[in-house]
Amino acid sequence: MDGINKLLYNNKDNNLERLLTKEEIMEHLHIKNYRTFMELISNKNLPYLKIGKKYLIPLDEFKKWEKNMLFK
Repeated sequence: MDGINKLLYNNKDNNLERLLTKEEIMEHLHIKNYRTFMELISNKNLPYLKIGKKYLIPLDEFKKWEKNMLFK
């Protein structure tokens, strides 16, 4: 698997991965400003999928990104 399938499917049992919404990420990171969220996507390489106007972030990828950001 590659591309979008690699982001969406869990390698262990080929189940769809949980996707977080922009709102869930903003709440978790205590971000109130949409512009700050967009800066995370563009400047901090937050992994995401954009489907229409929605930004979806794979949970496992977010956890990796968050851990990496904490230990920089």
